[in-house]
Amino acid sequence: MGGWPHGCLAKGFANQRYPEGSQIVRPSYNQIAGTSVERLAALSDGAFSIAMTLLVLDLRAPAVDAIKSEGDLWRGLTALLPRLLVYVMSFLTLGINGVFT
Repeated sequence: MGGWPHGCLAKGFANQRYPEGSQIVRPSYNQIAGTSVERLAALSDGAFSIAMTLLVLDLRAPAVDAIKSEGDLWRGLTALLPRLLVYVMSFLTLGINGVFT
């Protein structure tokens, strides 16, 4: 009946075979959970990317009906500058926090 130990799913045990009657010492969950931070890093990367994506939803293009000439387009885009500046500053802030934390 040697082979896979009952309920032994911890890292490092999956590919090992144990002789029958051997005593297996499994690490506790806290020992395994604290050894890798990749999942936490991936979760925080996802949260930052969602926040950056939501920032774009606040930007609106000028209404097409109001644009009759190139000058109207430039006036419409100039009216967007305050929001665009806030977007760029927020994006950079989230980007810096996402990279350096």
